[in-house]
Amino acid sequence: MTEREKRFARAMGHRIQDLRNARGWTQEELGREVGLDRSRISRYERGRLSASGLTVKRLAEALGVTTDQLLGVPPLRPPRLGDALGERSTQLDLVPLPHRESLLQLIDSYLETHRISLAEIARSLGRSPLPRR
Repeated sequence: MTEREKRFARAMGHRIQDLRNARGWTQEELGREVGLDRSRISRYERGRLSASGLTVKRLAEALGVTTDQLLGVPPLRPPRLGDALGERSTQLDLVPLPHRESLLQLIDSYLETHRISLAEIARSLGRSPLPRR
């Protein structure tokens, strides 16, 4: 592996480990989810082994993220509602799906309780609430 490939593998390994830990799984449990043994998961997490495309897909599905997120590909469009909100949105994308849905329901409930609309938030930031095409 070139030095660049090693850095990439280590960074992806850290993401795999962080996501696995966020789910409270051991390497063995993640391995069972994707059909790999614990030692292979360990090598991915340490950046000692690069995952195939199919393995990246299986890992992403098991960990509740997209393959782009697992690979560390930045979003195609920059956040539109301010840096802090955009950063939290990126962090929220890394939260496992069931927890992410709960957080989104909590946010929706708060906004509804306080009668805050997306349009009001966007206006306060001087932005359009609708995505540009």
